[in-house]
Amino acid sequence: MTITICDDETVQRENLRRIILEHYPETNIIECRKAEEAVGCAEESDIMLLDIDTGTEMDGMAAARTIYSRKEGEGRLYSLPLIIFITGFPERMKEAFGVHAFYFLEKPLKRQVLLPVLKEAVNTASMILDEGRRKPSTENSLTIKNGDQVILIPYQQILYAESSGREQILHISKHYQNREEVVYQGSMDELETQLPKGFYRIHRGYIVNMSYITGYGKTGIELSDGSQLLISRYKYKEFVERYLHFIGL
Repeated sequence: MTITICDDETVQRENLRRIILEHYPETNIIECRKAEEAVGCAEESDIMLLDIDTGTEMDGMAAARTIYSRKEGEGRLYSLPLIIFITGFPERMKEAFGVHAFYFLEKPLKRQVLLPVLKEAVNTASMILDEGRRKPSTENSLTIKNGDQVILIPYQQILYAESSGREQILHISKHYQNREEVVYQGSMDELETQLPKGFYRIHRGYIVNMSYITGYGKTGIELSDGSQLLISRYKYKEFVERYLHFIGL
């Protein structure tokens, strides 16, 4: 399970990390300071502890709206992470209903208040993950035939695809069935037609899931897992247009 902590206060992030790992030591934790970064981490996250005021142009509530509208537009609200807002502004609580937030915690955050909410969120996220592992849907998954084996990979779990001659390599989010990649015989052109909107071919050898992008420049992009991929100069202008539209800007 992956929990993202988004807070511009280092002490707060460290305290939350310590509490989570005390009770759930197997948890993968992602930390970020800015709400903009939290948007890029949403695909990998099962639970998000999101501070509303992160001191940037996009606040936590706007980030949550972006995540929600993106999932809704793709028809993938089922993959929406459980969002727990943390804030010193309780008057903003009513806004949380618009993004279907899981809970709303007020600062200063008290351990005895956090733990029951965290336990409920972890239990709920675990049930969602277990259900997804048992019953992958062909409507929301890429079907890969590898010899006699058929593999269903949920689109939201694909970080990016890489071409290596006649072999295609799908790089997978690490918390999905313990797979980090799937290699199969096929063509990048064919794969491009099979993937839904939200994926973009940035280079003849790469197709990227735009949900995982955390940064980009004229020579490449960076994903939330740290991967850095080359982008074709001929693709850059169209990529920027597609990506800005994708994140709602």
